[in-house]
Amino acid sequence: MEHGKKSTSTGKDTNNFMNKIKKSQIALLIITIAFLASNASIAADKDDPAAQKIDPPYSKFLVSAEVLGAALSGSIFGSYRFLRLFAVNLGMGYTSINGTPTQVNLVQFPVSISNIWGGTSHFIEVLAGIDLLLANVNSRWQGYSVNTTGSTLMFQLGTGYRYWPSDGGIHFRATIYQFFHKNFTPHIGFGVGYAFAP
Repeated sequence: MEHGKKSTSTGKDTNNFMNKIKKSQIALLIITIAFLASNASIAADKDDPAAQKIDPPYSKFLVSAEVLGAALSGSIFGSYRFLRLFAVNLGMGYTSINGTPTQVNLVQFPVSISNIWGGTSHFIEVLAGIDLLLANVNSRWQGYSVNTTGSTLMFQLGTGYRYWPSDGGIHFRATIYQFFHKNFTPHIGFGVGYAFAP
């Protein structure tokens, strides 16, 4: 009987601990969204016609390849600056994990909004977005094959350094990501690409 009570107590402690983690994740997500929103008015002012008289033109579109990062093993993505301080990022990644007797294929579509600030080409970046995962799992055992497909959606936050030259050229990005899906998983990414001239 005492053993049963101890197991119940341990289960409650684990649930309480997981609830605290989930609450902290939600709080971090809310803080990031609030931070992005607070900078929206600044970005709008920067793109105001009166402000553009003194602000130089800047590169608005780039394409890049990222190792690790928003996708598990890497991705190809594009970024578009719809305001001076804000950009939307859209990518696609593919990962194949070959094991015995299971093979897993993942296709990922990360989408995020970035807030960048700090200068004309060198920026600190904070981003928030989602990552759609499409999975195909093929298992073989004693001549039998079972194929399973599924999908899931993860929320992601990120922060890091981004070099986006205002007049176009080589682009570089280094980002630390946090994924929200049952567990709180950190991930790092490095991207290199090309920014088009304004």
